[in-house]
Formats: sequence, structure tokens, C-alpha cells
Amino acid sequence: MDEPTRALLSKDAFPVDVFPDHGVLSVATLDRRIATEAAFLDYRTIRYQESFRVALEDVDAACDGRALHPRPLHYLFHVGFCGSTLISRCLGDMRGVLALREPSAFHGLAAWKRLFEQQGRDLAEWSRYCDGVEKLLHAYAPTEAVLVKPSDICVPLIDIVLARHPSSRVLFLYTDVETYLMAVLGDDTRSVFVRDRVRDMRHYLRDDLAGIDTARMSEGERGALLWWMYMEIYARSSSSVHVPTLNFESFLQMPTQTLLAVADHFGVQAGSDVAARALARHGSRYSKNPRQAFSAADRARAHANVRSERGEELRKGLRMLERLGGNGLVAARRRDLFAYRARSSDR
Repeated sequence: MDEPTRALLSKDAFPVDVFPDHGVLSVATLDRRIATEAAFLDYRTIRYQESFRVALEDVDAACDGRALHPRPLHYLFHVGFCGSTLISRCLGDMRGVLALREPSAFHGLAAWKRLFEQQGRDLAEWSRYCDGVEKLLHAYAPTEAVLVKPSDICVPLIDIVLARHPSSRVLFLYTDVETYLMAVLGDDTRSVFVRDRVRDMRHYLRDDLAGIDTARMSEGERGALLWWMYMEIYARSSSSVHVPTLNFESFLQMPTQTLLAVADHFGVQAGSDVAARALARHGSRYSKNPRQAFSAADRARAHANVRSERGEELRKGLRMLERLGGNGLVAARRRDLFAYRARSSDR
């Protein structure tokens, strides 16, 4: 048995990326402890040189021969810089949940979907690679509910996810634009990240942005634009009426109550004691690097520094948002998780 076949047939086989132009997926063996602890299931955790390319047909054959549970994958979509890693870690502490943070295969699926659309190619072919990734994840966690927190670039997949599997549970997490801008402006390394994301997301809002030169925008303006893009893509998705939202600021105000509501939305049964333990374990650590302490006071100081040192950029971003307008925030507020749950219970 060659190494690619051995990796594919392993109980630890994990999807790494997709290559539709070559008819293959890349697969690596991933230890479960690493999968549950990693903040990023991409090149920062998985050595791509240790992954193997396998034909899509071989993935189908390997997974179709296993006894897989019928439960769908669930998804925590988000705008970025909004506490999604923290919430994912807390949910991952609950019984019967495998929480996966930013698997690179979903980043690849999002990028290829955009390319297929730009080239006018049939998305049915692209969808086969979604099948392959899902099958591998079900085989990886045959007895657990899999909760995927994709990267922010995957927001345009919301419609696809629910069209393929209407029983999937999806939540859209965001934060206030000012808080988002403070996260962007408080870290010099994020300017390139935001620029690249704006370039990629422009595909989905090209009519709205016709004639707008994003390259000439300031950091604050571009950050506000990216936040607006994600909110608009969510609001305009045909399935968004079935996707409740959560403002991370609400989570910070009522952490235990909100975490339990999120768990219940994903079909996870947990008591307040379980939620309290998860919050005690993760709430005072930097979720991207749990070895680093991070408190509410640290967050407040970071925000104060941005207001003091980058106040003009912050104001530029807020003015940009006023010019953009849009329905994203209105729709997100209307579909707040707690209001969504109340309406559902009345039916």
C-alpha cells in the first residue's frame, strides 16, 4: 500500500485542500488532539509537504465504504476579529462536539467557487469537491457533531451550505464596525490581510463597487469596506432568513446565557455548569494562542490605544461606512439569535 492510500484509509485522514483542475484533493493524517486544540487548521498547523494528493474518486470509494453517521456539518460563519475562535473553543469543550477552526480545505473551496463563477464554469463539478471534503470530515468524526468555523473568506458559502444540507445549523457572528476597525487598526500586520480580502470579496459586490478605487483607500476606510462587504453578503444571501446572527458584544455582556443559546442552536445539550467551565478555561486566554493571557482589561487598553493613536483612521472608516449605506447591519440585528429563537418557539 502506497503512502497516499495509507493516509486516505487512516482514521485520522483529514482534508487539506482541493484541486479541481487536477481532479484531486490533498489529505494528511491529523492527530485528534492537534485538531481540537489548533486555532488554524492550515499551514500553521498541518505541514503541507506531508500531505498527499488523492483522486476524488478514491476519496469517494474510501469514505462510501465506511459506516458514517447521517448528521450534517454545522457552521459558524463570521466577519473576522469577532470572537469566533473563543466561541468555537467553548463549544468544543461540550460533550459530543468536534469543533474545527479554519480548515484550509474550506478556504480552498471558497477560492475555487469564486474562480468557477468568474470563468463561467459549472458549479456542479465544484460541488463534488464539497462532497469529498464533507465525507472525509464525517469519517474523521464518525460519532460526533462536527462544528466548522471556516475562515472569514468563506461567508459567500452560506447559501451553498444550506442549499446542499437544509438541516445544517448555521450561525453568523459579527461585531460592531467600530470594534472591528479597532482590531484592524491595532495590528500593523492586518493591513495586507484586509487589502487581500477586499480584492477577493469584490467579486460578490462588483456592481455596488463599480468605479470605486479601493487601492486609494486608507486603512480605516478599507477596513470599514471589508466589514460592510461581509455584512452585505450575509444579508443578500437567499438563505439568510434561516441563519440567525450574534453580535459578539452580546456574548461579552451575557457570556453564559449566550453560550448556552449558541449551543442549543447547534443542537448541543449542555448545562450552565458546562458553559461556566468552558468560559473559565478559555475566557481569560487569547483564543488564537491560549498560552497568552488576555482579559477584558487588556481588550479595553488595546481599544484605548487605537482611539488615541489611530483616531483619525478610525473616523475615516466610520465616515466610509456612512457613504456605503446598505442593509447588512439592519438585517443582522433583525435576525439576532435570541429574537430568532423566540420566533421559532412561537411557531
